[in-house]
Amino acid sequence: MLEWLIRLPLIVSIPLISVVSVGTSILILIIIRKKLEPENWKSNHEVASFIFNGYGLIYAVLVAFVVFATWNDYEAAKETVDNEAILSFELFLDVGVLNDPQKSEIRTRLMQYDSIVVAEEWDLMETRQTSTSAKEKLSQVFVILAGYNPTSKTQEIVLQEIYQKLNDLVGQRRTRIFYATNRVPNVMWVVLIIGALLSVFFTYFFTMDQLVIQSMLTGAFTLMNVLILFLILVLDNGFLGDAKITSDSYQYILNLMRTVLFAQ
Repeated sequence: MLEWLIRLPLIVSIPLISVVSVGTSILILIIIRKKLEPENWKSNHEVASFIFNGYGLIYAVLVAFVVFATWNDYEAAKETVDNEAILSFELFLDVGVLNDPQKSEIRTRLMQYDSIVVAEEWDLMETRQTSTSAKEKLSQVFVILAGYNPTSKTQEIVLQEIYQKLNDLVGQRRTRIFYATNRVPNVMWVVLIIGALLSVFFTYFFTMDQLVIQSMLTGAFTLMNVLILFLILVLDNGFLGDAKITSDSYQYILNLMRTVLFAQ
């Protein structure tokens, strides 16, 4: 729903949400101060502050948990991307012990796989889709290996290692796709947003003699809430926007593969 906001450059999205959220909260504060005469609420500040502290603790624990979970997933996704790229290069090197034409065919498929991931699948993951072409390239590697007959004991041992790494590569690919499609549940977003709104709403029950100072404090409190929610949104969409996980690992591995081929 808010993916359009993540697609904006951070230099645009952060000021935009800051101005809109802070401006709205201050506007509501001014209206309340003028229409409801909240000066009469000062006698209730002690009870209200006790309730607000309890609510703030509960909401802070929830937000901390969600930030921790999404940050963990974001870092795990980055690690998965690196592992997948490294595995493709290790396979590229391991098949060097095999005979042609299978060796060349497998290396070609692996290079095509990394190229498709970089040029095609990375953009598709922004919309939670995957590339069938990339999947087909890995399937073709399995087919080529299935028809290969080892000519030495060394090849038999290496072939087992190749199968293991190929299965690991497929597993890393599935994990990457999972992280690209998995999202914070909608019910969690509802709770987070309602919690943020209520926390700002609570501040309207406290009055200060100087409206300007209260407006600054309310605006700062609102800004912090909104920025934390935006942080969760960015971390929850790790393959989208300015802060997305890049495909640099695959591009680096592709360059290494080309270097190996040119050196032979």
